[in-house]
Amino acid sequence: MEVSLTGHADSVLRGLSRQRRLSPSAGDSAGDSDAHAEDEEDAHAEEEEEDAHAEDEEDDLSALCDCCLVLDGVPHRAHRAVLAACSRYFRRLFAQQPHVDKIDVKNSPGVSLLLESMYSSRLVLSPETAVHVESAARFLEMPGALDACRRFSLLLGGG
Repeated sequence: MEVSLTGHADSVLRGLSRQRRLSPSAGDSAGDSDAHAEDEEDAHAEEEEEDAHAEDEEDDLSALCDCCLVLDGVPHRAHRAVLAACSRYFRRLFAQQPHVDKIDVKNSPGVSLLLESMYSSRLVLSPETAVHVESAARFLEMPGALDACRRFSLLLGGG
């Protein structure tokens, strides 16, 4: 079952992406893309450029990562703003310890899925993962994810 989660992280990521688009890069010329838009070949090149720009934005967002979650010894780079927007636990942690940048987290099966959901706004639950996700959502204080786990449990007849 897939559950859509919306929250502050969506607006944080849009803001980071918008910030990247608004910052000028070397060699950009506003008139270049307009001058060739009518030519089909140039339109294709423009489309490829947009795809490359989207990939660059992803790389730029990755470069803006300012913390690392360590799950079972595996580091996962993340954005403090996204973590804090999605989790009361992280919001409190970063408020109390502003310079913390490496966080060892237990219950990695659930936390890993929640981390993915923070960036995708989708939480995929299965009978095998729901208990881990629910436990992690309770610990990380993520009410939307916790509610999704409870609804999933009810659908399975377990609540």
